[in-house]
Amino acid sequence: MHTDTIEVSIEGSTGAPYFASFSREGDSLKTACNCPAGEKRIHCKHRLALFAGDLSAVRGAVSPRLVEQLSAMVRGTQVEAALQELEAAEVEAKAAAERVKRAKRFLDRVMHK
Repeated sequence: MHTDTIEVSIEGSTGAPYFASFSREGDSLKTACNCPAGEKRIHCKHRLALFAGDLSAVRGAVSPRLVEQLSAMVRGTQVEAALQELEAAEVEAKAAAERVKRAKRFLDRVMHK
């Protein structure tokens, strides 16, 4: 079975270098990052940024096709479905936060008449 792998050096928010890898075999995508979140086997901002096409933290020479390659690796995997679910939840959370702001403004108006 064919395996594709991408390895990227990333600069963390403190300037520390981290290493992220993406490996696809069939319809399974495995990712890793040696940052503190990645070491705990939870999502990290480094991999999420790369999935979103943000290459600003990538160290060294960057392939102009990196975003395209990562997108192709994600396509058709459970990671793609999970990223879509996360995006939908973030949209809902933003809408809910806006509703809360409006409700508080309304409360302020009716309490101070």
